Amino acid sequence: MLIETIKNLDNNSSNDVLIESFNEEMRYICDESDKNGYHPVIFRGMMAQLGGITAAEKLAGKEEWSEGLTILWEKNRWDLTLESVILKDSIGHCLVKNS
Repeated sequence: MLIETIKNLDNNSSNDVLIESFNEEMRYICDESDKNGYHPVIFRGMMAQLGGITAAEKLAGKEEWSEGLTILWEKNRWDLTLESVILKDSIGHCLVKNS
């Protein structure tokens, strides 16, 4: 869904920049989570295999809370969650809109 929306945007080079920006933010929250004692191994694997956007779509589309969200909430680190990136990122807004 989100990938189709991005592909339909007018400027392809802008799409690449948006996608890479989103992927960078996803890698950043994984790195910071590691520093805070939570190691998102499964999420990193999903990102490597599927790409950040598709991995985010799969996780954000679930009805139950993910283990990572729960652990980071317990550590008072909401800012390191996939959900926080979705809420603040321009691609994330498309993700929520299309899910």
